[in-house]
Amino acid sequence: MGGEQSLLYYYQKKVDPSRLTFARELRGLTKKALADKLGKKASAITQFEAGTLGMSFETFSTLVKELEIHPGLLSAENTQLPSADMANCHFRANKRVPQMLRQSARCYALQVLSIYNYLEELGVKFPPITFNQYSGPSLSEQQMEEYAVAVRHGLGLKLGPIQNMAEFLENIGIRIVILDGERRGLDAFAAWISGQPCIMLDKEFASRMPFDYAHEFAHLLLDEDTIPGDLMAERRANRFASAFLMPAASFVQNCPSRYGRAAFIETKLFWRVSIAAALYRAKLLGVMSERSYTNAMINRAKANENIHEPAEFSRPMPTLLAQAMKLVSKITNLKKMSEHLGILQDELEHILLCQNVSQEVLDEMKPEKRTSVVLQFRPLSK
Repeated sequence: MGGEQSLLYYYQKKVDPSRLTFARELRGLTKKALADKLGKKASAITQFEAGTLGMSFETFSTLVKELEIHPGLLSAENTQLPSADMANCHFRANKRVPQMLRQSARCYALQVLSIYNYLEELGVKFPPITFNQYSGPSLSEQQMEEYAVAVRHGLGLKLGPIQNMAEFLENIGIRIVILDGERRGLDAFAAWISGQPCIMLDKEFASRMPFDYAHEFAHLLLDEDTIPGDLMAERRANRFASAFLMPAASFVQNCPSRYGRAAFIETKLFWRVSIAAALYRAKLLGVMSERSYTNAMINRAKANENIHEPAEFSRPMPTLLAQAMKLVSKITNLKKMSEHLGILQDELEHILLCQNVSQEVLDEMKPEKRTSVVLQFRPLSK
């Protein structure tokens, strides 16, 4: 029996039914879609996932092949996956995003967070949580302005721009997951996962990232018990993000009252926010009139700068995972990680690259290739 088949036989006996659900949702498949791939009925998938029906070796092998997964992903023996119910994940209220894409993004995030768990098992210490959730009465929009400033003060921030929101959030104990290309279109979502505050984010537009970070930070502070997608919660998070990134007392002092492209590029680069966010903040605070704001938006749309903004700054990317991987690069490797996590090595490398781990560090963590030595035979001369 070959090594690959032995591995399949081993893990077939160790299947955790909940992991079957996880693997299917990770790949964005409905029960019927997976059933079609296996030549089964959807009811069989329901039974597999409930643990009321066992899988034959042939079915298990086909499932692993069709889902393109490491068979260890289906076993609870491997590094524990964090848990997060969809009901606790604050996705944006966007009806155009299919539910299966949300499910897939949640599962992808849990896979990334399992890497943090693995690194903690190796002795890595990540920053502790140093912020408190809000537990008072509902806040008005003006009170939200005051609350955002209070949060800044409580975390040691003055009223100037935050140069790197990712670095700031990681330093106060929040774990950031960058969504890969297959899960683009979600923008961002947040959740408390196994007691850990987490923000999941799309990195497509650099200048939108700080506002998205701050918006999701608001959900972590305010909305653990709020129904995800609630329009008032989304509006509240937007107001918090605006006030947190651009405190009124300091923003009004250097924000232009009329739109000029060069002037707002300067504002954008100073405050590390998008021009769209700066314009809206200017209107909200009464620095810019409604008419000036409308004209600015029209002019930007004509120049196609409402989506692709000029003068993009570098993406505020997370670095904690990259630092941790560098720390453990001498005591583990990608092959060992793959086996412990139940993630195919190529897929694991793709995930880590997406999370801002350098190719150089990943290359150091690949088992050294054995080089063949050519021995030349030379007859002894007489």
